[in-house]
Amino acid sequence: MPDKITKLTPAQTARFGEWSNKWVNIGLSTAPANFESAEVAALKIYDLLKLERPLVVLRLSSPYGAVVGGVLALEVLKKLKIKKVGSQVRSQVESQVESQVRSQVESQVESQVESQVGSQ
Repeated sequence: MPDKITKLTPAQTARFGEWSNKWVNIGLSTAPANFESAEVAALKIYDLLKLERPLVVLRLSSPYGAVVGGVLALEVLKKLKIKKVGSQVRSQVESQVESQVRSQVESQVESQVESQVGSQ
């Protein structure tokens, strides 16, 4: 691993203006993004780090859009996941309750019918 940089050289400091202009221009650019290249590069990073790839890759029109859209997308995905889990739990509980109630009711009705029919 390279040594940690704790001080800049005079040559590096002299290039501050050049680098800040470059990155300010990139940040202010309204040129269309190359989403294909960006997505390939981002997913390659996940692979290199042996991380699970995201399920969704958002392509938004600006950095601001990415911040707002990312937060909104996260909230929507959370709600979908909650609804999906809630639906699965609800389905399982309904199934179990229905089965138990049906069993108890059938047993009670059968017992009462047998008792009444038997006594007559």
